[in-house]
Amino acid sequence: MRTKRNITSILLVAFVALVLAGCKDNSTTLPEEILVHPDSIEEKFPFADMFHYEKCIPLETNEKCQISELHRVFPLDSVLVIWDRSGEKVFVFNRNGKFLNKIGDKGHGNVEYVRLRDVLVDYKKKTINLLDDFSYKILSFHQDGTHVETIKYNKTGAFGFYCDDEKVWLESDGLNDSTSLLSVYDREKGETEKTYFPMFKDGRIPILSEKTFSVDPEGQVLFSTPYINTIYKIENDRLFPKYRVNIIGNTLDDSDLTSDSYIEGLQAKNYYGNISDVYHVNDYLFFLFRFLYKGSSKLTSYSVCYNTKEKVCHLFDYTLQHDKKLTFSPGCFIIGSGQNELFFTLDLSSYPTELLPIIHRMPELSNCTNDDNPIIVVYNVP
Repeated sequence: MRTKRNITSILLVAFVALVLAGCKDNSTTLPEEILVHPDSIEEKFPFADMFHYEKCIPLETNEKCQISELHRVFPLDSVLVIWDRSGEKVFVFNRNGKFLNKIGDKGHGNVEYVRLRDVLVDYKKKTINLLDDFSYKILSFHQDGTHVETIKYNKTGAFGFYCDDEKVWLESDGLNDSTSLLSVYDREKGETEKTYFPMFKDGRIPILSEKTFSVDPEGQVLFSTPYINTIYKIENDRLFPKYRVNIIGNTLDDSDLTSDSYIEGLQAKNYYGNISDVYHVNDYLFFLFRFLYKGSSKLTSYSVCYNTKEKVCHLFDYTLQHDKKLTFSPGCFIIGSGQNELFFTLDLSSYPTELLPIIHRMPELSNCTNDDNPIIVVYNVP
C-alpha cells in the first residue's frame, strides 16, 4: 500500500514539474506586444526631457581617416569604432575624437576584405568583426587593428551577421540558391545547421535589410527582418520572439511578395512592417518602423521609443526636441548605442556654410568646417 502511495506521489510530482516546465517555456517564448497607433504620432518628441545631453565629439580629420558616410558608432571600452559604409572602412577614435587607427584593409588576402557588408562589435571578446560577403568570411580584429582570426562560412550571400565561438548567424540576400532568410552555420562542422523563415517562391527579396542584428554591451543579441513584425532574441543558439509590433487599425491588400514591384511587396497580406535600426539601452527600446497604412500606396515611416518597464510607446516622425545646450539639431536617426548611451551625428559636409556660425557658438566646435569629419552627439540614457 505504501509503495503504491509512493509511486502515486512520484508521478504527481513529475506531472507538476512537467506542467511548470511547460509554463516556463511558454512564458519565455511569447513575445511582448507593442501597440502602435499611427494617429497618436507626436509632432515633436520631447527627447531632451527623457534623455540627457552629454557632449559633442568632433572627429579628427586628416588624410588617414576621411569619412564618407558615418553609418554606425560602436563604443568599445575607451574608444569609438566608426563604420564608414560608403567608403567601406572602419576607423577607431578615442573619446575626444582623436584618430587612433584603421581596422582592416581592402584586398584579396586572408586578413583583407573585398566587400565590407556589415560590422559588429563582440563586447565579450572585445573584438571588431567585419563581414566580407563577397569572400564568404568574417574578419575579427582587436581595437588596435591586430588581426585575431578569419572565420569562413558556406557560400551564402548575406546582408547581416552575428557570430560567436560556435555559430555564425547569417541573414540571406537571396542569392546563391538561398532557401531561407536566416541560416545558422556550425563553425566546427563546416555546414549549415538550421534555417529560419523559408524564402519566397522565386527567392527574390524586394525589401532590403538594414541593421538586422543588434548587440548591446550586456551581450544581448536581437534580430529583426523586414518581413516580420517581430524582434527576436538570440540565446543559447536559439531564436526567441521577444517583441511584436502591432499596428492598430491596419489592413493590407492581398498581393504577391514575389512581385518585382517594391510597393506591391509591401502591400502583400503577409507583410506586417519593416523593423530596422533596433537599439536596446536600459529600459528603452528604439527602432524604425515602416509600413503601409490601411492599404495606402504611400510608405509610412516612424521612429519608436518604447519603455519596456512602464510599457509606454512613443511614436514620432523623426522630429526630436534636442537639448537647449545644442545650438544645432543633429541627424534624427540614432547611429549607435552603448552602456547608458545613445549616439547621433551631424554631417558637416552637407551642412549649410552660412549656418556654421551657429555651430561655432559651442566652444568645442568653434573650428569646425564643411571639410571636416562628422560630429558625434552623445546622450545619456537613465
